Amino acid sequence: MGYKNARRLGLPPIQALPETESRGIDDNATECGDPPSNSLSALFSSFHHSYLLHLRPESEENLAKSLEVKSKLGHENPSRPVHNGHYVRVSPKPLKNPKLIIASDDACQMLGLDAEDVSSDDSFSGDVAGALQQHRHIDAETWATPYALSIMGKRYVQDPYGGDGYGDGRAISVGEVLVPHPPEDDAVDADVPAGASNLEKQYYPVHASRYELQLKGSGPTPFCRGGDGRTVLRSSIREFLASEAMHHLGIGTTRALCLVVSEGEKKRVFFGLKKKKNEGDISLRPWYSEKNKTVKTITTDDPRLAGYSEQDKREIVNQYAIRSKAEPDTVVEEKCAVTTRCCSSFIRIGHFDLYARRVEMVKSGGNDGEEVDIDNSSLVKETVQYKELEDFMWHACYREFFIEAYAPYWETKDVRAAALALMEGSMNKIAEMVAGWVRVGFVQGNFNADNCLISGKQLDYGPFGFLDVYHPLASKWTAPGDHFGFMNQAKAGFANFTILVESLLPVIEVHGGKVDDVRDDMLTKAEKVFAEAVNKALRSKMGLELGPPEIAQQADDLWKEIEPLLRMTRADWTLFWRQLTYVAVNFSSSNEPDSPRVSERMLTILIGNEITNPFYDALTTENKSSLKSWLEKWHKTLRACHAYYLSQPAPKSFPPPCERMHLTNPKYTLREWMLVEAYTKANGSKYTPGDYSLIRELYELSKDPYGEGSPEHHQKYYRRAPDEALRAGGTAFMS
Repeated sequence: MGYKNARRLGLPPIQALPETESRGIDDNATECGDPPSNSLSALFSSFHHSYLLHLRPESEENLAKSLEVKSKLGHENPSRPVHNGHYVRVSPKPLKNPKLIIASDDACQMLGLDAEDVSSDDSFSGDVAGALQQHRHIDAETWATPYALSIMGKRYVQDPYGGDGYGDGRAISVGEVLVPHPPEDDAVDADVPAGASNLEKQYYPVHASRYELQLKGSGPTPFCRGGDGRTVLRSSIREFLASEAMHHLGIGTTRALCLVVSEGEKKRVFFGLKKKKNEGDISLRPWYSEKNKTVKTITTDDPRLAGYSEQDKREIVNQYAIRSKAEPDTVVEEKCAVTTRCCSSFIRIGHFDLYARRVEMVKSGGNDGEEVDIDNSSLVKETVQYKELEDFMWHACYREFFIEAYAPYWETKDVRAAALALMEGSMNKIAEMVAGWVRVGFVQGNFNADNCLISGKQLDYGPFGFLDVYHPLASKWTAPGDHFGFMNQAKAGFANFTILVESLLPVIEVHGGKVDDVRDDMLTKAEKVFAEAVNKALRSKMGLELGPPEIAQQADDLWKEIEPLLRMTRADWTLFWRQLTYVAVNFSSSNEPDSPRVSERMLTILIGNEITNPFYDALTTENKSSLKSWLEKWHKTLRACHAYYLSQPAPKSFPPPCERMHLTNPKYTLREWMLVEAYTKANGSKYTPGDYSLIRELYELSKDPYGEGSPEHHQKYYRRAPDEALRAGGTAFMS
């Protein structure tokens, strides 16, 4: 049976939202006719571009003005200012000699595809028009979007960061697809919350899921700021693997459908002459030379530390190691690649940031607009700039918080209630995401409002990294400052959320709301939500998130006690918590009273063997004593949680603490040294082709991060990072 259009699927009619001239498929189109030849054809036949149907393109007048500016910059420069609208039309630039490296079978299944359906190398290499050629009734228009830049709550207003020239310079959306739920699936009605109104039941999209597809690295957009619009194989491999790994870790993320490389033939030598055939696309990127592979560090023997205690020496050395980073010192040729990523939407806080700035700009007469009386809400409401903001708000509610923020309020046009519900939903999702990062030891590295999705899904895997050595300020990014350090990520998420709140205040104000009260109430609540989300994640790592009321405070105290010890001993974040899980397996239900013998046995399990020992520095006698003392306190609290579990009536609504720890503390995360090995093999050499086998191996490993894995995986990947990986440019840190 072929896919139906949106109306036949029972989704809300697209005309229910503010509608500009349709730029996508005809909403009144009939069925696709004959059954599609394969599920990939069916997927393309289900295109339904709500972004283009609901929102406004750049106006013709501003396009003409922008092109005039561009002509002064030179025809070779693809960048140009974009003064209005929610999107610009831009076409992907196909790769030369595309070769499919890998497709995510899990993401394929989510879209109703088989992995073989994307095995045609040109299907997702940027040649979208070619892939859609057999479906001529579908508008294959593709688009990119502008947004603004804010860092840690500070809005950057100078060009291009104010928005006229800022946006994604190398990601192009190629369509939104509707994936129907199986008609025999009776469970879909359970998606509608109990007590939902008839309107909510009518509009709630229980019959299909919507996914937006983007090609990352598919050529320049007007926002490329002089770049070539390409991504290289190295960063594309990292993003593909990390996206899918985060999904299987249970943390919100964009998904990676497939990865395609531009694969040219290798050099061949004929009678001393080097010849190439079928050259692929390459880009020049700054990176690290061999002489810059290792940064200098200091040790506790440094004579400058002679006057410090042993504990202070270690703290200084660890701080120095965290900040000992270097910028790339050379430029290298790298293969270009395209990653097809998909998500419910790619709506960023930076989008709201931009449209709110435009409202403020028109109030002051900027951007060639007429100054509007700032106190006259009815006049502000009639401006194009305000309509862009409100239209975008409704679209965001529709795409990401349908049941909470759209269905209850659209019919009555209750803008204030919808905006508040949008804030509330986004706050909870972003807090959940950053708490998940702390739980699994992930550092995003560059967490600005422009790469923070309102849905709380991870986007743009740049200078990210999974922790090796624990430090609260750990980060792979070479940029100065601690604001994106590991344990500061909740603060960064909160700062991004403040930009969303500030950006929605204009619609609150226009509709009679008290903006100061809304701001204060929402941000006061958000501070508590973000802090509690992280605290809950830390309790869960100890198996202490469920128990008697007093357990929460005891767990928080246990974290405060173990944190400085983890820092001082340079503990491996993943190994420490997984080894503690094994301690819990052996001792959580034990009635054996705590004693020196029990604490010694617990410490022995925690330390493991030479490879799995979670401490990069040798433990001193004092360290061991502190660890045993902490283990005794933790064990006592864990037993109380286990007793609480046993006291619950059958059937139990949650597993015992040791099982919860198994599902909380992953055994395998994608350490950077693993990724470096994978992309180094994939790049090959001058005379040998790339080897993609390790990419596929790591993909399979990441699909079961909480399992024990095979004996080979255990031996190869359940270990501390090699010492050289802790100091090497491009591994320990990167730009």
